[in-house]
Amino acid sequence: MIVKSALIVGVSTGMGKATARALLQRGLDVTLVTRDEAKLGRAVEALSPLGDVNSRAIALCDRAAVDAFAHVVRTQAEPIRYLVPAAWASRMTSRR
Repeated sequence: MIVKSALIVGVSTGMGKATARALLQRGLDVTLVTRDEAKLGRAVEALSPLGDVNSRAIALCDRAAVDAFAHVVRTQAEPIRYLVPAAWASRMTSRR
């Protein structure tokens, strides 16, 4: 059996978290990405009983962090099969 995995960006609440839940219930592994570590931790805690959940706290406006995570994703043994962009684009700008 081939395990499929999904990378979900923006999972602390709402659409991203609901999508993660639905994919886990269908047998996919998920990697959750969001910038708020506390919310990410709560999402992982809530979703982990449903399946294999990985997570990474990354601010999408931090180019170096995004590049480093992209390298990890590219070099992992199992490729990501699905990408779910659920982050608010308006929040992707750097705060001054």
